[in-house]
Amino acid sequence: MNGNRIVLVLGAAAAIVLGAAGSAHAVTLVDPAAGCDQELNIAGEEYVLTGDLSCPTKTSGVRITASGVVFHLAGHTISSPFCDLSQTLVGVLLEGAVTDILVEGGTVSGFNDGILLSGTRTRARGMTVTGACVFGVVISGEANQLDTSVVANNGMDGVALGAARGNTVRSNRIFGNKRDGVEISNFSDANLVESNIIHDNGEYEGYGVVIYNGSGNMIRGNAVNGNFNGIGIQSLSNTAADNTVAASRLTGISISAIGAGSSVQRNMVFGSPLVDMTDETVACGTNTWSGNTFQTDEAGGLPDGGPSVPCIR
Repeated sequence: MNGNRIVLVLGAAAAIVLGAAGSAHAVTLVDPAAGCDQELNIAGEEYVLTGDLSCPTKTSGVRITASGVVFHLAGHTISSPFCDLSQTLVGVLLEGAVTDILVEGGTVSGFNDGILLSGTRTRARGMTVTGACVFGVVISGEANQLDTSVVANNGMDGVALGAARGNTVRSNRIFGNKRDGVEISNFSDANLVESNIIHDNGEYEGYGVVIYNGSGNMIRGNAVNGNFNGIGIQSLSNTAADNTVAASRLTGISISAIGAGSSVQRNMVFGSPLVDMTDETVACGTNTWSGNTFQTDEAGGLPDGGPSVPCIR
C-alpha cells in the first residue's frame, strides 16, 4: 500500500483505517447532521469530522472530554455567527483534566473563542482559526502546543496564554487580530513563542507579542512586522532573543518599569516611528540588552544615545 492510509466508510458512526502494515483500527465519524455541542468522550479514540459543522444556536461546536483523543477536522469548518460572553461558546473546547489530545487539519470560524487548549500535552496543528469575537486560541495548563496554524482576524487577541506553564507556540502565522498577536498573562511561566510570523496585529493598541504577567518566558526567532507595537515585556525575568521586528506603528521592543531582570539579545529592530528599543527603567535597571541591531533607543524616558552607548546595546 506504499505507506498510504485507506479509510473505508462502514456507516454513520464508524470507519476502518488500514495502515501501511495492514493493521486495522476503528475510528468514530463525527456527523454534522447530529448538530453542534457533540461530545468526544471515548478515551484514546480517533474521530473524523465528515463535513462542515455550522452551529445555528448558541452552543460550542465540539467538546473533547476524554484523554488520548485525536480529532481530525479533515479539511472541514466548524463555525458559529454568535458572540455572547454570558455563555461558553467555543469552536473546539477541551474540558476537564484531559491529556494527550490532538486537534488538526481544519478551520474554526466565529464563536466567542475559537479553540481552547487546556489540560496537559494537548496540541492543535494545521488549523485556521478566524473571526472569534474574543480570542482565537486560548492556551492554559502545561506542556500544550499550537503549531503550523493560521490565527487571524479575531476580535481581541490571536493567541492568549493564561495560567499556562511550559507551553509552546511555534511556526504559526498570526495576523490581523485587533489587539495582540500573542499575549501571555495570568501567571503564565516558562512558555516558548518561537519561529512564528506575527504581523499587522493591534488596531488601536496592542503588540505582536506581549508578556503582561509571568516569568521565564522566551520569545525567540519570530518575524514580528507591522504591528501596533512589536514586542512588550511587562513582567519580571523574561527573554526576547533573535527576533526581527520591523515597521511597528509605535515601538519596536519595550520593557516596562516592572519588567526587571529581563533580557533582550540579538534582535534586529528597525522602522519604528517612536523608538526601536526602550526600557522604562533609568539605566535599564537589572535588565540586559546586548547584541541588538537598531537605530533609536530610550532608557528611563530619555534617549540612550544609540547602539554604541549603554545601557541598550
